[in-house]
Amino acid sequence: MKIVLYEYAPTRSARVHWVLAELKIPYESRAAKSLFGSDELEKVHPLGKIPAMLVDGQPLIESVAMCTFLADSKPEGNLIPDTGTFQRAMHEQWCAFILSEVEAHLWSDARNTFVYPEKRRIQAIFKQNKYELSRSLAVLDGHLQKHPFMLGEQFSVTDIIVSFTTLWAEKTGHCSNFSAIKDYHQTLLAMDHCPYTAQ
Repeated sequence: MKIVLYEYAPTRSARVHWVLAELKIPYESRAAKSLFGSDELEKVHPLGKIPAMLVDGQPLIESVAMCTFLADSKPEGNLIPDTGTFQRAMHEQWCAFILSEVEAHLWSDARNTFVYPEKRRIQAIFKQNKYELSRSLAVLDGHLQKHPFMLGEQFSVTDIIVSFTTLWAEKTGHCSNFSAIKDYHQTLLAMDHCPYTAQ
């Protein structure tokens, strides 16, 4: 299997980078900020965004799909539950939750802070996003008060996916009241292959 990963450190490509490192899967890295929107990247990702990945020449353009595929491709790595199990449903659940209930609001904040030109930014959105984030992060904090990792006692690809977003939330000041999430971050940041940073 030949893997080509289009990556850039601050992006969701860090999720994929971590999975590849955990599973010791060799890959070709295409890493440069200048790739965004380039003709080369648009041949892989129609929006010219990072991450993007080629698997034997076939494109994947969403980090959760990439991470799940890679974990499934190497079951001996024990990063993901078997398909058809309740634990696998929990993986799917928490991935959907983090994207729709947390990351969507963080990305909305980012768009209206520095991504969009000033004339397109909507200031009123921040209060709404803060409210929704506080509710959703409380759910995750409650879960992590009972379990060291998202799927229970064992570290998994779910943690790689979820923690990218919860760290983003902490860095932007949304986790001050959620000690279980902050403890979870310290555990993951200490792991050998973790590419994430606290700042």
